[in-house]
Amino acid sequence: MCSDLPIAMENDANCAALGETWVGIAKDCKDVAFFVIGSGVGGAIVKDGRVHHGAHLHGGEFGYMVGDDGATILSTAGSTENIARLCERLKGLPDHSLDGRKVFALAGEGDAEAAKAVKQMIESLARAIYNIQYSYDPECFVIGGGISAREDFVLAIQEAIDAILERVKVARIRPDVRTAEFGNDANLIGAVRHFLQTK
Repeated sequence: MCSDLPIAMENDANCAALGETWVGIAKDCKDVAFFVIGSGVGGAIVKDGRVHHGAHLHGGEFGYMVGDDGATILSTAGSTENIARLCERLKGLPDHSLDGRKVFALAGEGDAEAAKAVKQMIESLARAIYNIQYSYDPECFVIGGGISAREDFVLAIQEAIDAILERVKVARIRPDVRTAEFGNDANLIGAVRHFLQTK
């Protein structure tokens, strides 16, 4: 047993953000907002190439952002879990009979209820990104998590952001939204980066 080996610990979303800003899709950027979309919404802020933890270690916890109804948080509204439950309710299906992948497939086939659920998810994420652009003003946003593997996902978010920009005429900055390059391996790569930064 090697008890004298150096170690470093960091949140998985923060590590994923470090991986993508170190050698991934955002390696040309110093200031990045990172989203992890899955059963909830996680996130991270990278400022000047380092994770910004905040005063209470909640920097980048975008999932806690409150939506337009004043009660629903982004981790619910913007998650694949939520669209599955919402679509089940709209279609009168048993609980846990759908998952996010199935809902997106149904939406692609023209199913109205599935399309409504997906639209709500996309619009929730687009509003969050717009608001973060005009508060933190990062160089780019990176979207990770299993859903980011869908080629149309980031495009749909960008289209929803463009719709916001059409309505808010004063807004002049179009958020640069990118798909994570390393997928589920980003956090492993970023863990190495974090370890090197702590040395």
